[in-house]
Amino acid sequence: MIGRAGAGPAHGREGTRRPAVLRRRGVTVASAITLAALAALLVVQRRHDHGRDGGRVAVSIPYFPRLLSHSAGAGLPRELRPAWFESPGDEPAPDARAVRIGARDADLTLLARQRSAVSIPAYYWHDSAAIAVVARNSAFVAAHAAELARMLDRVSRGAAAAALYRVVARQGQERGVVGSEHSKARSLARRDRTPFVVVGSWLEYARVAALRRDLAFFRRTESRAFAAGAVGLPGLSAEERAALERVRALATDDSLGARDWGGEFAGLEEALTRALTLLAN
Repeated sequence: MIGRAGAGPAHGREGTRRPAVLRRRGVTVASAITLAALAALLVVQRRHDHGRDGGRVAVSIPYFPRLLSHSAGAGLPRELRPAWFESPGDEPAPDARAVRIGARDADLTLLARQRSAVSIPAYYWHDSAAIAVVARNSAFVAAHAAELARMLDRVSRGAAAAALYRVVARQGQERGVVGSEHSKARSLARRDRTPFVVVGSWLEYARVAALRRDLAFFRRTESRAFAAGAVGLPGLSAEERAALERVRALATDDSLGARDWGGEFAGLEEALTRALTLLAN
């Protein structure tokens, strides 16, 4: 079970906060569903903390890639900094592992989308630029899928998803397109999870958006809801909560993107990376 329960003394229980965006008017049906899902995350986490659901957590993760404005072929920015480093014997706490799984899922999804977008020019048109992208993409697909498999090996009921991610890792090196095993692995990996998987996923997509100066991502109601809702999750340390509050303040600031030089995005990316680093370690 991926969970926050059993975290160390630094993770005290605190009350949840209702996202302010829930009080806004004119929310679309799609946004309402997303906000309802966020509220459900808080409720499910609370049920899990009190042991009333038999330890099983099943929640819905919105499809964050559709919030991004850049094309599917963009992949991951070269400037994207690692938020953690694996080392021999590395055994993160369950909550930190959940955050890592969410973030790596985001990375692998963007890499798979890029792979699909460049595979035809690379393999049929022999475009040198596309071939170079595939070469770089292959190494990351293999590494990230293998890391997801190792993390899921340590999660209750994670063996099936781990096996599929190992297939994806091999496909990353051997084939032009990442196959359907990736979608199956993602579905299996999502069956048992906590809100911290969702937070890890959103933080990683948000880091990509900040590096791309993708203002639309942060203006979307779904993103604003997650930025606000993450601060109110139970089980955060004071340092983690402060980092997420900083992210919320910068991500929902109406002046974001107002300056041509884009310095606000650099500050936002730094805040996002700090929050992800704290939560994933």
